[in-house]
Amino acid sequence: MSLAVEDAVSSAAPEVTGFDVDSPSGPHAAPARGLIPLEVVRHEHPAQPDPGRGAWRAVPGATDLPAGGLLGTTVAGVAIIVCRIGADLFAFRDECARCGATLADAVLERRMGAAVGTAILRCPSCRSHYDVRQAGIATDHSGSQLAPLPLLSRQGRIEVAVPARDTR
Repeated sequence: MSLAVEDAVSSAAPEVTGFDVDSPSGPHAAPARGLIPLEVVRHEHPAQPDPGRGAWRAVPGATDLPAGGLLGTTVAGVAIIVCRIGADLFAFRDECARCGATLADAVLERRMGAAVGTAILRCPSCRSHYDVRQAGIATDHSGSQLAPLPLLSRQGRIEVAVPARDTR
């Protein structure tokens, strides 16, 4: 939620370098001294997004992904995978934490004896297993973990928080 608010404020007022979200105590309470009421901030996207900062971007095909499905795609230059387990969607950078290979051809499976609704993602290259519901942590307890990305359902579409480009 804070990323969405920060995005709205930064788009409307790029000169703002930081802010604190504060809720007034009553339904019609005036904002505290020095605070700008959120109602006065209009959400407009800049003509040219700054490639140095993260942003929410639509993920084509994610709304139609069937249960148990996996989608490999690129959003704003970032390769991602989206997995659907039941009604829940999960997104990760498209890179195996162990071997660095793409996961676009990975397989979602349930571990033998595991509860319905659990899912393990298996890398097609090195066959490492990652628990999708547990933020992509490796099931072998090696400490390896996929890089999870936040998802948001907004205006009938699924959006992913694309991280700022690496400037190293």
